[in-house]
Amino acid sequence: MKTSQIESIESGWEQPEELEVRVARNAEDWNLAKSALFEEHSLGAGAEAGDRLCQLVYEREKLVAVLVWCAAAFHLKGRDEFIGWDPVTRAQRLKLVVQNRRFLLLEATRRPNLASQSLGAGLRKLVVQWEQEHGYRPLLAETFSDPESHAGTVYKATNWVLAGTTAGFSRDALDFYVPNGRPKKLWLKELAPKARALMCARELPQTCQGALTAGAGARSPLKVPKLNSHSSQGAAAGERAEAGSGGNDLTGKAFHGLNLEFFGTASLGRSTSLSNSGSAAALHAALKAAAA
Repeated sequence: MKTSQIESIESGWEQPEELEVRVARNAEDWNLAKSALFEEHSLGAGAEAGDRLCQLVYEREKLVAVLVWCAAAFHLKGRDEFIGWDPVTRAQRLKLVVQNRRFLLLEATRRPNLASQSLGAGLRKLVVQWEQEHGYRPLLAETFSDPESHAGTVYKATNWVLAGTTAGFSRDALDFYVPNGRPKKLWLKELAPKARALMCARELPQTCQGALTAGAGARSPLKVPKLNSHSSQGAAAGERAEAGSGGNDLTGKAFHGLNLEFFGTASLGRSTSLSNSGSAAALHAALKAAAA
């Protein structure tokens, strides 16, 4: 018998059995997870946005931990700088990032190192399980910890990178955030070798192609100052045309609805819009005047 085995027996400590990570496949599984989170997690069960995945971690057929993953936050300065994303690339590839929305270690099953073992087990299965559920592989995970109540020890133990603090906003609706006055620590974990380089590459690996968001914005050849200049010129041209025509619908009045997005701020990840527009001839005239 090996010395390590003898020491384990003499100390009364047992080697932990391998943890099993199961995916919540149906309403019953999700209800089990939500019930545990509602009862024991300080933030409750919460609500997920976008693609989601729930991992149920079992040890000897007993549920010991719950991990809930979902869509990433739209904009995090520390994360985007860590990756090297510009706004357009972020808009197109945001689904490559998944957020650990909830992590719960059930109180009745707590023992030393079980938290890091459960999180590590979940991370090892995450990429494959996510691909099975949603058809693409994520490359980065993000999560948060409250510095006032958690030191983030479990994230350090599983090799997450501390990427700064958030600005202190909470998701209030699907795409709406409100200030909460409590900035969080931002933790990031690469899910593949050289993940950051892959996320910025001209072309994504085939297994990640499904994460691309079509129509997320096209690059403008103009820089932001130039876009601002064109927008101001277009508005002035519209006012001049309207003043000279008495406000006919086919004149510059049609261009009061033109905003900066029309001149290329789709490159900032926002949608292109044109409101209160008039005829194509009026559009052409205003653009010609703006370029003069």
